[in-house]
Amino acid sequence: MNKVTVSAPGKLMLFGEQAVVWGRPCLVTAIDRRIVVEIEKTKEKEKETCSLFVDSAVKNFYQRFKPEHEVGIKITKAFSSQYGLGSSSAVTVAVIYGLAVLFDKKLAKKEIFDLSFKSVLDVQKIGSGFDVACAIWGGVICFQDKAKLIIPLKCPTIPIMIVYTGFKANTTKMIRQVESLRKKNFKPVENIFAKIENLVNQAKIDLEGANWPALGKLMNQNQALLEKLGLGTKKIDRLVLAARQAGAWGAKLSGAGGGDCIIILVDSEIRKKAESALVRAGGKILPLLTETEGVRIEK
Repeated sequence: MNKVTVSAPGKLMLFGEQAVVWGRPCLVTAIDRRIVVEIEKTKEKEKETCSLFVDSAVKNFYQRFKPEHEVGIKITKAFSSQYGLGSSSAVTVAVIYGLAVLFDKKLAKKEIFDLSFKSVLDVQKIGSGFDVACAIWGGVICFQDKAKLIIPLKCPTIPIMIVYTGFKANTTKMIRQVESLRKKNFKPVENIFAKIENLVNQAKIDLEGANWPALGKLMNQNQALLEKLGLGTKKIDRLVLAARQAGAWGAKLSGAGGGDCIIILVDSEIRKKAESALVRAGGKILPLLTETEGVRIEK
């Protein structure tokens, strides 16, 4: 084999933001936005740089396996990093998996995770790895403690709506902010993390049982806890309130906080009403689907 085309999906956090950085579980779903990478064996290394994450992935793969051939890499399809949907992790996973296929290295999913997560950390220095795991496993997963626990969930299609706040979040900054808060107020913050973990455990049950009203209540509770960590903004608050007033079961931020997207759990009968309310509140509806396949070879 001299050439391979691989794709990996983005992600959307459902429950467990920030607490996952400190070893607590979270729930995350893959989305139908994929990065497609074409990798080809070459005689000489191509000088063009795709991204820091691609460079890091190639470096770590070559250091471990020392393949004889150089490669040329092209990102032939991508999605914007603007919305915080895990594009960096997706491209990293796609490159690691693609190189493994191209050079006939039979890697288990956990081995792909370890190489990909190391590559991401080499660039951004901090993270939990849930977005890397989601790009590999796909679907909806319960993730904990740098992939020491990964549980794929069997759940029906989630009646979810994704709305962009209009602001790009700085994930590293928000994680450091919570880290600083934890140092100053260890017990209160750990208590919040424990409550978030309890919500995650209950949400697993409600997700698989399609108990949407109960899941919506958990979303609202999770949002309240994230606000106590200082992760909300006036825009997020306005959008969350608009969704709830329109009749949504629940609404919360998704991700590190400070911007990016919010997610809304909403019945199909009031979806259009909720969309209108959210647009009036300044949100941008993103036409995304969830629970899609993980990293794969494209034919």
